[in-house]
Amino acid sequence: MMTLKAAELDRIFDKGDESILDYADMSTLRKLNKDENKQEDVEPANHRMIC
Repeated sequence: MMTLKAAELDRIFDKGDESILDYADMSTLRKLNKDENKQEDVEPANHRMIC
């Protein structure tokens, strides 16, 4: 991974001739809102409560 200042990265991105992925640390990527230990109780959409 290469490093540079934000202004230089902005210039490269705006110019569009070069991929900025070479400057990103791809080893730390994770899916947002995907916590493997988190469980949610969700009722089916067709479930109706009768009171």
